[in-house]
Amino acid sequence: MSTSVSPSTVARAYRLVQPSCRPSSARLSNYLLGGKDHYESDRQLAARLLQVAPWLERAEDLNCRFAGYATAVAADRGVGQFLDLGCGLPRPFGLDLHEVALTYQDRVRVLYVDHDLQVIAHARALMNPGDPVVAAHLPADVLDVDRVLSCAAEVFDLGRPVAVSLHGVLDLCPDDGAVRAMLDVLVAWLPAGSCLSISHLTGDVRPEDVCHVAALYAEAGLPLRPRSRQEVIGFFNGLEVLDPGVTAISEQLRGALAFTHPPEVSAAWSGIAVKP
Repeated sequence: MSTSVSPSTVARAYRLVQPSCRPSSARLSNYLLGGKDHYESDRQLAARLLQVAPWLERAEDLNCRFAGYATAVAADRGVGQFLDLGCGLPRPFGLDLHEVALTYQDRVRVLYVDHDLQVIAHARALMNPGDPVVAAHLPADVLDVDRVLSCAAEVFDLGRPVAVSLHGVLDLCPDDGAVRAMLDVLVAWLPAGSCLSISHLTGDVRPEDVCHVAALYAEAGLPLRPRSRQEVIGFFNGLEVLDPGVTAISEQLRGALAFTHPPEVSAAWSGIAVKP
């Protein structure tokens, strides 16, 4: 799980997939963030998406900022173990999760999980810094909770809190029952004092734009399931949601940004919660 992979291995992994392959959510996110790890199919889909929803680039940036903010909140509360579900590609600009955590903790343990083998190859090569970070990397679907938690039990000290990140991930899981079942198992497993942070696309704001975005995702063979604020609130059952509650990402970041964005910029709900 934690063995280092060289950049040449990453390159070989990429060559296994033809440039004509269908888009991936991780590479699409990388493109919207200004990165370089994407194919023509990703760029073509991004161009179509930005025609109907030009705010998506800013929304992706805010989601990335929220991921860093949520990590900082957990680390500042004394959490030094992190489970990043649907970790995506390394950030093209800015700090990855373990780097943010190290600004608050002397030592960090992190398990990066993603179903995309290319993502995991990149993570092993570029998000595996060594001491004082213990980094493990698991290729798995986030809904395969038994496999994820089995691996997590090998990486973490389960007598101490764990911070779990689900940022822009559950909206890629259209099966409501499977999502609820996964969260029930995950929350029951978490030690007291653990944190769960979630960001999730919604149609509550910009409903027409979000409908067009979902349709374009479906055309490209990618699942996308926007959910309401009430549905996202339900994801935190059994946990104590921190202020300001389940809100727009811009509201979560109000104190961290020099200026404020209206809720419709991100068209997403977000929250950070703690297990009592």
